[in-house]
Amino acid sequence: MYGRFGTKIKVFIVRRHMRRQSRRLHLNRRDDIAGCKFFWILIISAYISMWNPLSSPPTRKHHAVSFVRGTTAIIAAGVTYTDPDYGSWKTSHDLLLFDADDGNWTRYGASDGVGGAGLVDVVTNASLDRGFATSYMFGGQMYYGFGVACTTESFQSCSAYSNSIHRTNWSETRLNVDGPLRMHHVTDLPGPGRIHPAFVITSRGDLIVALGSTRYENLDDAWRYDIDAGSWSNLPSFAYAAHHPYAFHIGAVAYVGFGHGADIYPHLFRYDTEDVDAGWAACNQLPAQGRVAGAQFSHRGRGYVIGGEGALPFHYALPQNEFWEFTPTSTGGSWRPLPAAPGTGWWAPTSFIVDNTLHYALGMNRPFGSRTSAQMLAFSFELPSERNCSSLKEAFTDAGCCNQTTDDGDEHTCNGLRSEYEDRQCCEP
Repeated sequence: MYGRFGTKIKVFIVRRHMRRQSRRLHLNRRDDIAGCKFFWILIISAYISMWNPLSSPPTRKHHAVSFVRGTTAIIAAGVTYTDPDYGSWKTSHDLLLFDADDGNWTRYGASDGVGGAGLVDVVTNASLDRGFATSYMFGGQMYYGFGVACTTESFQSCSAYSNSIHRTNWSETRLNVDGPLRMHHVTDLPGPGRIHPAFVITSRGDLIVALGSTRYENLDDAWRYDIDAGSWSNLPSFAYAAHHPYAFHIGAVAYVGFGHGADIYPHLFRYDTEDVDAGWAACNQLPAQGRVAGAQFSHRGRGYVIGGEGALPFHYALPQNEFWEFTPTSTGGSWRPLPAAPGTGWWAPTSFIVDNTLHYALGMNRPFGSRTSAQMLAFSFELPSERNCSSLKEAFTDAGCCNQTTDDGDEHTCNGLRSEYEDRQCCEP
């Protein structure tokens, strides 16, 4: 009897100890969960804080083009709305100036004539009165092409889809926007007029035009314009027909991909203007869903895509305003996610870089199941600090790119570094 009683006491003590331990473990688990939540809140807060809100642009606009002179950015063309909802719209006749030094916006409308001070000639610039156009900077000038002019939200009011390309005419000695903005006609594409195609200029001065859409169909054609020679050549057809793809360049290579055709695609392709026999070569696929109608740019040997609308749900805002960096390699390139911009993905936003700061603005926000809004938002993001010439030369050496006649290292890495070297106006490696 005593033995059984003693066993009962031992069992009671063990059970009480286990209950206490369980309570301790439960409390510790709650503490761990709270700690994890706090950790992720810190991480998310740190990411969000990397995007700084800017003053609101003075108008709503999407599918605009942007270019920079000194510390002043100009946002031109595009489509404007008379209310914040996706309702009455027409192609834009105004221009927005953003001063990165003081963070202020200025709007010049068609009724302002020459902007009151001869700054922007918007009356005689019929070439800038287009929506769904596209642009790219090269040699200190903006090249601008395609698009359509509409007087109401009905496409029946629109002009013929344009196939013309213009450029600005600023003197190379000017550092800021200090004279009338006038456009010079450069050339006409010997193919059909279109809206929002891929439009990118490589470091060699080759303008690549691909994809886009007419009033009736998506296109899969591709073209190359030699700016110095003033001549066009037809390139192999793209892998699919689509409109509003993403496009950027790294050195002599043009990168084109994504877009909306029979599907919303996650693919990226490269065309090397120094190896024309290679045609369009597939890069490694973005490790995320397909997308359409975001913003893109090149910066120091890498390509970037941000925002847009996704394939799931079809052609609605991406759940996050995703920001991706692409680094070229001989094995198809690599993708790296960067901190997403605030909110869900923006449709047809604009982006530009002043010094080392990315500016991301305007566009539409069309989340699935929620109200569509034409937004008056802008944010900035400080990109990785630029490397000086000394560190670039070290990078050249480490990558085996120091031979001026033939690169010893990976060709694509060397081309990217060389592009960055040239952007920094360093001596030849």
